[in-house]
Amino acid sequence: MKRLNTIFALSILGLVSLTACGGEDAKTVTDAAKDATGKVTDVAKDTAGKTTDAAGKVTDAAKDTAGKTTDAAKGTVDKAMSMAGNLAGIKDGVMGMKDGVATTLTAVKAGDFAKAQAEATKLQASWGKISETVEKQSGGSYKTINDGLKTVQTSLKDANPDKAKITSQLQSVATAVTGLLGPK
Repeated sequence: MKRLNTIFALSILGLVSLTACGGEDAKTVTDAAKDATGKVTDVAKDTAGKTTDAAGKVTDAAKDTAGKTTDAAKGTVDKAMSMAGNLAGIKDGVMGMKDGVATTLTAVKAGDFAKAQAEATKLQASWGKISETVEKQSGGSYKTINDGLKTVQTSLKDANPDKAKITSQLQSVATAVTGLLGPK
């Protein structure tokens, strides 16, 4: 911009000095000065336009990047909140399973296989609510619990249920369920 002002000032000085020389030469110089000023003005406007376009592109790129970053952050937060909700839900489910295993085990030890079978059915329903999440998070525990509950269900349907076998299976399931809660 300083260069433009300098050129403009020199053009004006040249014009002023030539007007003193007289008529026709002054007109020619004046026209040339006007022409030069117009060209300088056009170049300045063109440069300003290009600078504005470049700034607009940078602004657009920055907005796009900010938008993508915001979207990525939102996705991460949503995923974390979902996982937190799942963990809270699984903890409640595991606590229910732990209580259900204890109730079933108490009934088996008392020899009340009808009550044990009813409790094992409730236990299986509770397991169905969290089994998929447990499988994703802890495949080994999933297998122990799932297989143990199937064995308990099958054994309780026998005409003469094997109290020792069922007790052993329920204790294995109890250990695996407690393990899902993590260290105290």
